[in-house]
Amino acid sequence: MSEHSRRSPVKILRAIIYARVSKDDSKKGRSPEEQIEECTSDCEHEGWPIAEVLSDNDRGASRHTKRERENWNRLPDILRRGDVLVVWEPSRITRDMKVFGSFCEMVASRGVLLYYDDRIYDMNDDDDRNAVWQDILDGAKQVAKTRKRVIRAMKKNVKNGTPHGKRAPGYRIVRDEDGKSQGWEPDRRQVAVLQKAADRVLQDRPGSMSRLAAELEVQWRAAGGRGAFAGRDLTRFLTSPTTFGFRVVGDTTKTGTWTPALDPALHKPLCALLDDPSRLTHRGSDPRWLLTYIARCSVCVTKGARGVIDHKGPSEKFRKPDIYMCREFGHVTRNMARVDDYVQEFLLRWLEHPEVLAKLTARNEVDRVAIDADLVTIDELQAEIKAYVRDAAKNRRPSYAVTPYVDELESQIQAARARVDAMAVAVDPDVLDALGPDARAKWKRRTIERRRNVIRATLTVTITPVERRGRYSDIGVQVRPLRMLPAPLRP
Repeated sequence: MSEHSRRSPVKILRAIIYARVSKDDSKKGRSPEEQIEECTSDCEHEGWPIAEVLSDNDRGASRHTKRERENWNRLPDILRRGDVLVVWEPSRITRDMKVFGSFCEMVASRGVLLYYDDRIYDMNDDDDRNAVWQDILDGAKQVAKTRKRVIRAMKKNVKNGTPHGKRAPGYRIVRDEDGKSQGWEPDRRQVAVLQKAADRVLQDRPGSMSRLAAELEVQWRAAGGRGAFAGRDLTRFLTSPTTFGFRVVGDTTKTGTWTPALDPALHKPLCALLDDPSRLTHRGSDPRWLLTYIARCSVCVTKGARGVIDHKGPSEKFRKPDIYMCREFGHVTRNMARVDDYVQEFLLRWLEHPEVLAKLTARNEVDRVAIDADLVTIDELQAEIKAYVRDAAKNRRPSYAVTPYVDELESQIQAARARVDAMAVAVDPDVLDALGPDARAKWKRRTIERRRNVIRATLTVTITPVERRGRYSDIGVQVRPLRMLPAPLRP
């Protein structure tokens, strides 16, 4: 510690190291590993025992950041009196003044100290608090300046129709004699690989983009392609408007000034195939977990994202249980065994429910005729709405006279669709076979794939955030039956 450092009169019992890095393409910043190494050295010099080492990679900390910091969110559950939080620099904590205000009050109330730049700061000391606040304010101001420059450049590029940001796959940067970028042009070798992938998708319609990416990865690397080239990356390349020479501004798509890497006419058919939610993509090994890619993250769904829930196993260092977690943003994590038990108990009660059994096993030829009749009714009602609205517009009828009649027809359409949905469940043989008072015995004999089929056909499962953590916390799982069918008592 330097001669200007300051030691705390409070005895420090534990050190908690926290590291964070935003996306750093320039490689001029410190990686989390480098930050942790330097913080560890400081703790060893001070003689502080290290209790936890936390890091968030590729996570911003300004007020404009949308991605959650998983390990940062764990700090309130970890920090206690006698701890010192060790960071490489104050901006690693946050660049958001609102977030820092809450953090400052939390560590002050618990008597937790803060350490960076060879000095200990006590948030209960006014001078220390003001010094840290000023450091955080400087970091927030720098982010604001950078953001303004980026937005100004984006607006200029939108106006000129020129590309913005990192070079897109399939292109190379054209530079003048001084090395200044003059724009993009297609890279012939990379374009050949992307064209081959597009042809395969349009002609063969492969179910697994991961398998197609694996087949083409060697050619992509040989063509100078860098970065990840998994199935999701190849899908992104083939659906990106940039690849086809388009510039998207809000809801408007414009033609850019750069040469398209692929024929612009292929963009819509490729997007239609690759963005189709009904496209079967699984061609690999059998699934191992009950709810992966079936359950959804409630935070993501609320924001309009897919909210994929994936599995994460215990690390070699920490013996922790398997968990389900939000794959993209880490909004939710939950003990896998608890979630599986809860969902299975809900489902088994549903399968044993006498009313469910009666409705789903009573399907016969009469029901199939009823489904056909309802489908015809839906088509007729939709056609009637179109004709009525067209006639109302032609005769200039006021909206208050048109809306009630249209709403009534729409309610009839919804009722018909509900009847079709309720009867259509019986088409799935796995669901039919699972029904009855012996549903639990049947369930034990089923493979994981058949169990997943039943869950996918009958339930929606959503994992939500909970305030308390630990084995006695709330389950944080919402389970609802699909279609218009009765629900059992919750487990």
